[in-house]
Amino acid sequence: NPIYSLYILAEPWAFEQKVLQEIRETDEIGHACEIETSFMLYLHPELCRMERVKPAKTKPKPLSGIPAITPVDWVVYCPEGYVGDPEKATEEKGRRLVETYVNGLVETIRKIKEDKVVGETVKLLGLDKL
Repeated sequence: NPIYSLYILAEPWAFEQKVLQEIRETDEIGHACEIETSFMLYLHPELCRMERVKPAKTKPKPLSGIPAITPVDWVVYCPEGYVGDPEKATEEKGRRLVETYVNGLVETIRKIKEDKVVGETVKLLGLDKL
């Protein structure tokens, strides 16, 4: 019987840290920020209405101080519906980010396919008998 393992990509930005540091002009990353908007300008520019964007007027933290947010926090924190400054987004930044991400993902999948440690550990622990 084959042993199957579930892998989770817990840090989706991990592949792009170096590129992010090189291309970012803004500090804030979040919904429709410079980075997300750059992705969209590269992948689906027809969906971007860049003539309508301006820097977001965000507040520094959630209302309650709890490290979890509610829809009310979001409305107060992001009255425009986005974070950061999408004006700084470019198609070229998006291209670099997408290429870096895809290359990192392909390399991760290659490593997963070659991995023997997880399967052997499952057998060692007797989890393959469950």
